[in-house]
Amino acid sequence: MLARQYRLHKNFQYAYVYKKGTSVPSRNLTLVYVKASGGVRVGFSVSNKIGKAVVRNKVKRRLRHSVRRVMPHMQRGYNYVFAARPAIADDDFISIHNTVVYLLKKSGLYV
Repeated sequence: MLARQYRLHKNFQYAYVYKKGTSVPSRNLTLVYVKASGGVRVGFSVSNKIGKAVVRNKVKRRLRHSVRRVMPHMQRGYNYVFAARPAIADDDFISIHNTVVYLLKKSGLYV
């Protein structure tokens, strides 16, 4: 589980990131980030288009674990939202992790 201090919780926090943030897409995942005060805050968005609840929860678990692994390398002072696309339902953990790292490097936020 991602520690509480590193999570986005409220709808207005997600809305702020989507409205003011910069988007970096890939085939199965989109990263939206915005500069913010403080440390790193991360949110995950997995819609009903991905599949049934079991599939969505599996995708969220894999995303959270991947972000936990790269958290020390993420640029401080940003809020991140990882939005899943329907193609992610068929991916394994390694593929999802590689996509997370790719998006962070592409956005210049991987230290």
